[in-house]
Amino acid sequence: MSLAKTIVYNIDTTIKSILTTLLKANVVNLTYNINNQETSHVHLLDIKGNGPHPSIILVHGLGSCGNQFYKLILELKKICKRIIVIDLIGHGKTPVPAILKNLENEDDFSEIYTDCTIKMLKSILTNYIPNEKPILFGTSLGGFIVAKTALQYSNLIHSIFLSASVSNIKEKDIQKIINIFDVQTSKKAIEFIKKLYIHHENDIFFNFYKFFIIPFIQLHISDNETVQKILKSIYNTKFLKVEEYKELQKNLPIYVLFGHRDLILPHSCFDFFKNNLEKDKNTTIHYHPYFGHTPFFENPNELSSIIEDFLKKI
Repeated sequence: MSLAKTIVYNIDTTIKSILTTLLKANVVNLTYNINNQETSHVHLLDIKGNGPHPSIILVHGLGSCGNQFYKLILELKKICKRIIVIDLIGHGKTPVPAILKNLENEDDFSEIYTDCTIKMLKSILTNYIPNEKPILFGTSLGGFIVAKTALQYSNLIHSIFLSASVSNIKEKDIQKIINIFDVQTSKKAIEFIKKLYIHHENDIFFNFYKFFIIPFIQLHISDNETVQKILKSIYNTKFLKVEEYKELQKNLPIYVLFGHRDLILPHSCFDFFKNNLEKDKNTTIHYHPYFGHTPFFENPNELSSIIEDFLKKI
């Protein structure tokens, strides 16, 4: 690692430590079983809330980490009993297990990665909070993982909330997503930030700090082997079918949220839900006119209110 990247990494680690302290989080490294031969661990933050609603588990997206939810966590503390935030495999402080490191056919990486992550979440549900049925909140890639987990373990879950969730991505859109996550140059990194942070045009400080953020973006995306392997194997991802989502509908309350200003995912991801899921008292499909891809960062107060209204209704 170059000196510049080492400095960025150290700053990033320090910021995460400060946020953990400010959130009064209990830091846990929870062991989970991958198979009979291997175990690994997931890094999570466990934060006490003051609200009446069930515990909520937050699952972030590709190239991010659990600390990115810090604004939303401050709001959720008011409405939920407990907030558990995880780092996905190969993100933040959660390591990559040997089964993924030693994979011979990297075309299978995305699928095996998802299977490992589901086992990781199962361990949280059954071993860490065995007497609770939490809400699972997933954004982007995290939404896809939450849906797959809920399909297998609906009996352990209270409800699911999918924000800007990956659904069935059409083949013609996959390369567009790969291109968006190409942030190797400063120019491409800035383009990515603008797509991710839709309020940049109203932020007078954006032009000052965007160049400070570029190396952080590159550290988490272009320099992250796990992220790159997921992107390279995305064509072989087995997305959930309509019948599987309908099965989820029968078993759990679901909220699907997508922002009209989302510039990261193709809006066909939302159309998949809109066209195939029936709206009923336990299913809400919401196309928000002002949200982008990261409402948990840009509009945490409103997002928290939406979550609370959903929980009151079900």
